[in-house]
Amino acid sequence: MHAQPESSQARGLSTRCYREPASRERSALRLLSEQVAIPLDQLARFTGASLADAVAIAQGLEEAGCIEHRRFLIRDHPWFWPSHRGARLAETGFPHRVPDVSMLAHRRAVNGIRLHLAERAPQGRWLCERTVFRQRDPSDHLPDAVFEVGGERHAVEAELSHKGHREIRLIVAQHSNRYDAVLYFCGPGTYSLMKQVQAEGRWPKLIVRRVPQGEPC
Repeated sequence: MHAQPESSQARGLSTRCYREPASRERSALRLLSEQVAIPLDQLARFTGASLADAVAIAQGLEEAGCIEHRRFLIRDHPWFWPSHRGARLAETGFPHRVPDVSMLAHRRAVNGIRLHLAERAPQGRWLCERTVFRQRDPSDHLPDAVFEVGGERHAVEAELSHKGHREIRLIVAQHSNRYDAVLYFCGPGTYSLMKQVQAEGRWPKLIVRRVPQGEPC
């Protein structure tokens, strides 16, 4: 007796037809692809929308089969990132990637820095870590982003966890050789250390700030 061929449903292949994302949804999708993942409150800030409107954008992207989402932490907003289909439609060339829960605080900080710099220097251009990875010298430390403004290229780092004294100085030295400025945005546990490094006066390009705190939606 010959086995019957499996149906597409039995093989786990979806036959659902999705609509194409609208223009505003595509812009949000590209942003999600660049940043890897964004929580709802920051999605609202990125899109200049209310929290309710951000929910509508996310729902539209979900209906188009373009995003996945999850509430990783009880007291946090849900996070969104491109699905396999969304990664393709974002047209960034970046693959599908599920965010690591251990990196959520860092991703929130990097998102907040991008928002902060866009408000302070709207004429500037943000190059996300995934873009910089394509362009970097393999021997150089990869910054969290590069911000281009006024003909200069600034390395951007979100520093939330302690690194060894030697390691942090090596990274600052490498960035100083390659970029016009080195911007460190620090959490409470790393701010004093980076201010000490700055006070040594060896790297005049080093600028130390606290991680910007976003306005509540």
